[in-house]
Amino acid sequence: MIELIVDGYTVEHLSYADRSGAGGSAGPPAAFIALARGAEREFRYVPEDDRGYSHRALVALLRERPHIWKHRSPESAASSVSDAGPATEWNEPDELFPDSLPLDATRLRGVVAVNQSQAIEAITVSATSLERFEDGARLRLLVQDDDLDRRSELCAMDVVAVDDRGRMYRVATNQTARGMGAVDAEILVGPAPPRDVGRLTVAVGAVGDVDDAAATVSGPWIFPIELGPPA
Repeated sequence: MIELIVDGYTVEHLSYADRSGAGGSAGPPAAFIALARGAEREFRYVPEDDRGYSHRALVALLRERPHIWKHRSPESAASSVSDAGPATEWNEPDELFPDSLPLDATRLRGVVAVNQSQAIEAITVSATSLERFEDGARLRLLVQDDDLDRRSELCAMDVVAVDDRGRMYRVATNQTARGMGAVDAEILVGPAPPRDVGRLTVAVGAVGDVDDAAATVSGPWIFPIELGPPA
């Protein structure tokens, strides 16, 4: 791979899987790297092993970066936790939420490009952007199911939003079927994260059919979002 980079190839795509055997059933964690030079394409597979520190360092780097596309097994995803610490609800209950959350353009205070994707089994959840409003936020998601035999309506369930101060937010989910096993979803979050919040972590606990537990895939799909200062 280093020889390719020296020859003028650049890294075009990076992904990470916590198991790399056939069908994702076994094998060590690995990085999958796509390189490009003009119209030429090369692909490299770099497993984590005990023969060189570089393998473990590369895989660890990919595993920790939120913008690297990740494929996780249900077991490892269930053991994943955010660094937000214990969550406590800090806001007052709002029986009218999410209808009480105004999302008109005059209240928009900024947009954060998220661009994170995670896959568990046949379900890929991609977080594209977080819109920050005066009184709350809206996270845009794309949920895709590669299992064409699944006869269920996709639904993001058990969503939790926690900031880096350990505060849990109200959440609500609106979803629109795109067709061919895909759903556009928006996660409404309230209230607006205070200015002292640097990171908002949103976790989707499960995806599937609320009326069919057998057609539901457990997560979590976890998206740590660096906010930056609002406008």
